[in-house]
Amino acid sequence: MLPVRCVVASAPRYQIILQGINISGLLITKLANWINRTPEQVALCDAYRQISWEVLGLEARALAHRLVECGAGHGKLVAVVGPRNLEIVIGLVAVMFSGATYTIIEVADQQEEATARLAQIGADLVIATGGYGLECDNVVRYHFSASQAPVPSIMLPCTADAAAYVLYTSGSTGTPKGVAVSHDNIAHYCRGITQVLGIRDGLRYAHVSTLAADLGNTGLFLALWTGGSLYVADDAERKDPQALCRLLSERNIDMLKITPTHWRTVLEQAGGGTTRRPELGWLLLGGEPLSAALARATLASGAVTQLFNHYGPTEATIGISVQAVEPGAWLDSLKGSVPMGRPLGETEIRIYNREGVHCAPGEVGELFIGGPQVALGYWKRSDLDAGRFVELDGRRFYRSGDQVRLDGEGQLQFVGRADRQVKVNGYRVELGHVEVVLQRILDARAVVVHHRYDERDYLLCAYEGVHQSAAQLRSELSKTLPGYMVPFRFDHLAKLPMNANGKLDIVAVEHQLLASFTAALADAAQAQPVGDNPSDKVRGIFQRHCRAMTVDATSDFFDLGGDSLDAVRLISELQLEGFDVTARAFLGNPTLNGLLDQLRCATQQTTDDTGSERETHPCKAGPAQEWFLQQDFREPNRWSQSILVEAGVRLYADRLQRACLQTLQAHELLRSRFCYDSIEHAWVFEAVPAYEHVFSCWEADAAVDDLAALLNQRYAALEQKLNVSAGTLFFVELIRAGGKQYLLLVAHHLAVDVVSWSLILDELTVRYVNDGQACPLRSLSYANWTRHLHEHQAQWAADAGWWHQRLSATQPQAFEAGTEADAHTAWVSFSRSETAHISERAAAAGISIDQYLLGTYLQLASLHWPEPVLNVTVESHGRLSLSDEVDVSRTVGWFTAAFPVAVPASDLLHAPALVVGRALAQVPNLGKL
Repeated sequence: MLPVRCVVASAPRYQIILQGINISGLLITKLANWINRTPEQVALCDAYRQISWEVLGLEARALAHRLVECGAGHGKLVAVVGPRNLEIVIGLVAVMFSGATYTIIEVADQQEEATARLAQIGADLVIATGGYGLECDNVVRYHFSASQAPVPSIMLPCTADAAAYVLYTSGSTGTPKGVAVSHDNIAHYCRGITQVLGIRDGLRYAHVSTLAADLGNTGLFLALWTGGSLYVADDAERKDPQALCRLLSERNIDMLKITPTHWRTVLEQAGGGTTRRPELGWLLLGGEPLSAALARATLASGAVTQLFNHYGPTEATIGISVQAVEPGAWLDSLKGSVPMGRPLGETEIRIYNREGVHCAPGEVGELFIGGPQVALGYWKRSDLDAGRFVELDGRRFYRSGDQVRLDGEGQLQFVGRADRQVKVNGYRVELGHVEVVLQRILDARAVVVHHRYDERDYLLCAYEGVHQSAAQLRSELSKTLPGYMVPFRFDHLAKLPMNANGKLDIVAVEHQLLASFTAALADAAQAQPVGDNPSDKVRGIFQRHCRAMTVDATSDFFDLGGDSLDAVRLISELQLEGFDVTARAFLGNPTLNGLLDQLRCATQQTTDDTGSERETHPCKAGPAQEWFLQQDFREPNRWSQSILVEAGVRLYADRLQRACLQTLQAHELLRSRFCYDSIEHAWVFEAVPAYEHVFSCWEADAAVDDLAALLNQRYAALEQKLNVSAGTLFFVELIRAGGKQYLLLVAHHLAVDVVSWSLILDELTVRYVNDGQACPLRSLSYANWTRHLHEHQAQWAADAGWWHQRLSATQPQAFEAGTEADAHTAWVSFSRSETAHISERAAAAGISIDQYLLGTYLQLASLHWPEPVLNVTVESHGRLSLSDEVDVSRTVGWFTAAFPVAVPASDLLHAPALVVGRALAQVPNLGKL
């Protein structure tokens, strides 16, 4: 389903009234500024909706009034509870506007229980968002409606040192401790990070980590601070590497913050050929050490322009140091992990050894962090503050517990921990916290250790007392602990080992657990099924990622020991192997049967679509196709598109031919013939059988002097084969010349658009790599899409009045516009600095780059235009769907849409880009038909 742009056109501008309080330069002031300056620019998006800054202001203000009426205000804690979507962000903004302090409890779905976590927090008020069915006395329910009536401007009784949010982290006593972060803390972080990264206003951000931890607060706060647009990925999107990679590219995300482990799965998809590569301007990796190898692979991928390593504990507001990572000799020679970098802004760091002596460069000691990012302390737990928040030379510092050293370049290097706090796949965990909760459940002693294996983290548990099943223990722990704190493995021992002093021997327990873990992995690897059929491959991958010796068809992946990161890696590997699976479906039924059912449904859907494509009766052409055929061109077969790929590996012709035939069979429009139906008075198409000569191989006899001429010659030869009437619309040729291999693909424009080429290359790659073993990639047929359009003709008719009214008001052209013979083509390129300038100007205006360029061009054209109105035809990618069931994101076809826009020349004299932006925003259904 396409996002719906919700704008309240007649609402008055949002306004904040401050009386006797100076909060200039704080996040809430920045928010009000963007609401006033860019009311129509997109502020928040999720998979189904997007809202403007104006609507964000209206919704947050209305909810803030409700909170104040319920007692919210300074010193009050408000818990925002719900699934991941834009409503949870509206909720936290509303809490800040009310003067209260927010905390987040994120739930995966409506069934997840949050009562136990709420009881631990003890919030004064609770906001239930996204329809989450929470039953408690102090709950305020919020559901986005985009129809809020204006309410009086509100007064914000907050100061810079007031708590903005509380983030709960693992505590060694078995109870989470809340870190209180002030408005001033946030402001210093935002100022420092924007300066170091060179962040400009109006960028697009994606939030893909849990909102209950501060890793993703970088993107969240920067979007709000700089007037950007924030996309909130839902739980299934962020856990599906293919969907996440596609999201980053299709949404044109500029900036992303993510853990290295999570990013690795996205990077694999970006290089796997099944998804278009993202083009991130800024990538921040944090939460765990960044290996030099991953940094090199990231920069080599071309998916990232600027890469940064970001470090910082929650008690120092998200991050206090940044290390830029650039290609070159330094990175090539780097071993181990990338340094933590240098401090942000006014942050001060000190390193002391165990004796309290200041460490010289190169010496290892504990990191102390001072400056304006040091948090207020632990929420209503002053007893915990004394051990961590200390005063040095009259200034306040946070003892991080991280063992670091300062190198000769002044960069921080992470060495380890001084206590039993560990990082589990980016999340901070006190091992003692898990042990205390376990001991309450078991009524016996338990020890938990941390182990990193195969680039991910595991918690391993040994316990004594009465034996309990691992599934039962996981179920009990999940009631009060987040998933990343639940151990992967539980070993029952008759007695935990003791040392000579009669104390628990932690080292001996750790050795025993690691030996047991290693043996279990070996047994699980040996027990994995061997076979080439898809079911055996899926079972083997499933078993490898949950690391179980035996797997029943109905066994729950998470009960077997897998966690959310295991699920991400499972889905990623299956997708790279060519299996059409999604995280959303798997999380709904996380069993082997669930996966196999997904594959059967995908295969059946593909089979059904293929069957429908071979129906004897033709299907009506799409809008763009109908326009083309109505032109009655003299040589309609010569309207082609092509793509040339230089192969980096040796390609085998026989294998490639099979992949081409399978791709041709999968996408009916590549093998469809077009004709005019005199009975229906319409242009129609129908699929013909796949043709063997879709693929050819051509080898140069001798050295090639002019490669460009050769490639043009082969293109002309393939184009001559295109035939609209016969249905031969697609050809592929493997060209071997000059010691290199090239893949030339030619298709008629009736069958493809620019988006289609990436889909065809995806399909060819998967088919070639798996050589017949891959399950079909799911895609809706083009014929089904055209039927969908005709079934909704009434909806398009409703737009007709708007078009007639708008276009009838424009004056007809009073001069001869010329013919194709008078046309000329001009190629214009922009330098890197010019491109940056254009991007900055477009972002400042709150519009896209294409709208900025169009407005600038029309402003110049209007000076020479003989009429008072400029009539422009605008093209878009189209691909419109009016139903969730009609997903054309992977459909090959010509979806291009064109629509007229009339702009008065006089309006273009000032702010032409904004004039064009407003004109396009008024077009019904984005002009996609």
